[in-house]
Amino acid sequence: MVFRDGTVAAVLDFDGARLGPVLLDIASGSLQFSMTRVGVNPDDWPDGLDAHRFAAFLRGYGPEAIGAGLRSLPAMMGAALVGEVVAPVAATGTFAGRDPGPFLRMVCRKTAWLIENASKLESLAKRSARAG
Repeated sequence: MVFRDGTVAAVLDFDGARLGPVLLDIASGSLQFSMTRVGVNPDDWPDGLDAHRFAAFLRGYGPEAIGAGLRSLPAMMGAALVGEVVAPVAATGTFAGRDPGPFLRMVCRKTAWLIENASKLESLAKRSARAG
């Protein structure tokens, strides 16, 4: 993160750098930047997202980058979450060396929440993109 006057001015993340549609980057970035975590046990993490951070992340992209992909953004965020957890579990049987159960349950809860709240997230994304 790049800070200006004590607040986040930009987010730079090269962890999954690759060429591809910008909407994939937006889905993954908005998920990671806005996902809420409380403590170390994923069973305790809230299902929803931090709406303020979600909106702030999207404002950085603006309406041109997001374009027609807004309707698919919540589903793509869910897919990004599934891919991030399922791939390591399938490869190693663990997630970061830990029991995968809590992480897989969290993925199920959060993806269900994203789908159930897709229209709210789409509306928030539209407002945020226009404000960017």
